[in-house]
Amino acid sequence: MIVRQFSVVLLGLSVWAGCGTSSSGGASGGAGNGGVATDGGAPSGGKATSSGGLSSGGAAGSAGSASGGASAGGGSAGNANAGAAAERPADVPPGNAKEDLSAFVGGAKYREAPWISETDAPREGIVGSQHLSKVRVFMNPTLVTSMRAGRDGRMGRPYPDLWSMAVKELYDPDTDALVGVASMFKTAEGSGAASWLYFCYGPDPRCLAGYTPSLDAPIFNNGAGGLGQSCSICHGNSVFTKPPP
Repeated sequence: MIVRQFSVVLLGLSVWAGCGTSSSGGASGGAGNGGVATDGGAPSGGKATSSGGLSSGGAAGSAGSASGGASAGGGSAGNANAGAAAERPADVPPGNAKEDLSAFVGGAKYREAPWISETDAPREGIVGSQHLSKVRVFMNPTLVTSMRAGRDGRMGRPYPDLWSMAVKELYDPDTDALVGVASMFKTAEGSGAASWLYFCYGPDPRCLAGYTPSLDAPIFNNGAGGLGQSCSICHGNSVFTKPPP
């Protein structure tokens, strides 16, 4: 009888230990969780501060929710950042292939509502930016909501939500003609480099020094592979342009 009671106490401690608090990119929590880890860390079963929702898994595989997207515990796939991963917005490219982004960017779909522009006209670029001057930045509602809430991935803050997308138009500084476009699109949960797709075309060096990609043959890759790694090194999985207030 004494042995059995001792085992029950140990089990209770084990379950309690699995109910930690997870940050946007930290590793916490115990076993028995079905959530998706960010930054390569083990997902926790408790409160996820990155989006304000509960990560799935919970204590001993209980059901949880991820920022509005319900997911079952006990090994099911939950999301501690942005929830409802299956809910792809209608205002982003229909797929993640190069052809999808080329059609979306080439057709200027990012200029249509509900997308918004940071400025009404092209502006000077940020000093030190690879994209130089002049530029104009458009953002989809998912990114705007994320950044207005402080989810920009900088200074230890949570990263933008899934399906966040920004498109930066590149203009000739002398003629104001549109000469290219640079875009970053979050297509996977988490804070890893592979969670963002980078797409860019324009004259050398507006995308990358030594390259002159075109709309049909752009620089295209996630931040963990190919030339996308160069984009990821600069951006660090963050969008630097601030949305309109």
